[in-house]
Amino acid sequence: MMARQVSGTETSGRSGDRLTPLDRKRELLPWRKAHEVTGCSLFWIPVDAFPPPSGQIHWLQEFFSRFHVLLQAKLGLRPEQFLQLKTIQQKLMDEFLGTMLEFGPMLGLSRRPGAALPSVPTEDDIRAIIEGKKTFDFGEYVADFCYWFLDSEEAKQRQIFLGHVVLAVLLLKPDPNTQPPPNYIPLQIRQDPVFRNIDSDRARARTYRMLDGFQAKSKELFGQDLKNNLQAKHVPFVVPLLQTKDFFEQPQEIEKCFSLFDVYMNESPADKGMILASSADLEDDLITLLAEMKQNGLQYGER
Repeated sequence: MMARQVSGTETSGRSGDRLTPLDRKRELLPWRKAHEVTGCSLFWIPVDAFPPPSGQIHWLQEFFSRFHVLLQAKLGLRPEQFLQLKTIQQKLMDEFLGTMLEFGPMLGLSRRPGAALPSVPTEDDIRAIIEGKKTFDFGEYVADFCYWFLDSEEAKQRQIFLGHVVLAVLLLKPDPNTQPPPNYIPLQIRQDPVFRNIDSDRARARTYRMLDGFQAKSKELFGQDLKNNLQAKHVPFVVPLLQTKDFFEQPQEIEKCFSLFDVYMNESPADKGMILASSADLEDDLITLLAEMKQNGLQYGER
């Protein structure tokens, strides 16, 4: 597709590929930056398909591993990963069930900015489904629930789930309330055959992770109108589910988002790629990271 010129910038014309200045465009590839967006930095990377080809998924795995290390060192941020329930139902149920005990998923809600939640089936709907006059569509009646992992094995989780339109990542500052005190159970008791197979450190870590303050704050920001909604009334957190158009069309909602987290990543089929957004200017850091990857022989590869 031919590139188009807009106010001294160039785009390829594909969804999400907007307004990256020509002088830095090559250095940022395969990411594109949207300079029309104000108040944050927004980047987009095209994906040939979901799941991506092996070369692209290998590059993305390596990129996010290095990127998370960068954000930890530069800003002290930690990644929290969320899996979309509807996609799990369609594609990844075996993988999800096989890792539940290891990762400790906890159910909450993800939500498109300003979107109403689906209505529960009416009696007429149920009757029509029972009589075969209507096909039951899980997505028609169920909100966009998601799982948050109580075990923070983000590299292993990303290895399994990245690239399947299921993963969103929030990068937040540490919450001191999630740090458990020292384990005072005597070592002699922990080594007793009765308790040897019980990982008390892991159990305590999960318990304290449930005190993470992002949960209550997320409900204040994105769930105030859902207090009486049957599907959302008792969920512990509500996290945003964003596409590139939200950054252009709903700047006030995006401002709310960045009062919850500092960096956001989402796999977005509507944008035919992945989006990466940050409240801080990370362009120079990204260019440095990408140059290192190229020097290491890591090429993304696009059609």
